Amino acid sequence: GVPLALGRETRLATRAQLKALWVRDGGCIAPSCRNRRVQAHHVIHWSDGGPTHLSNMCLLCSRHHHLLHQGGWQLEPDPERPGLLRWRPPDGREPVPATHATDRNPGTTTGLW
Repeated sequence: GVPLALGRETRLATRAQLKALWVRDGGCIAPSCRNRRVQAHHVIHWSDGGPTHLSNMCLLCSRHHHLLHQGGWQLEPDPERPGLLRWRPPDGREPVPATHATDRNPGTTTGLW
């Protein structure tokens, strides 16, 4: 009964959204990062009109959040894994799958909802 798609109503993730992001992401989604001190990030930035929806948000540690904002990296939907993301390097190399909770715990049967 708690809305998880807030559109442009609010910029910051709600407690319910953060809980859902933890279930989906399990920590920072950068490959090989195990940092659990994270913040919610808008994939399409709030300042560019990005909504505060789970599909447009992910968890990142401050190091990888900075990499996106200052290092030229981008996050985008992963066409091989619907509902998950991948990292696009700034130098044109192939995108790298993000690490979500199911990648950390292969074979998990815990549903998102």
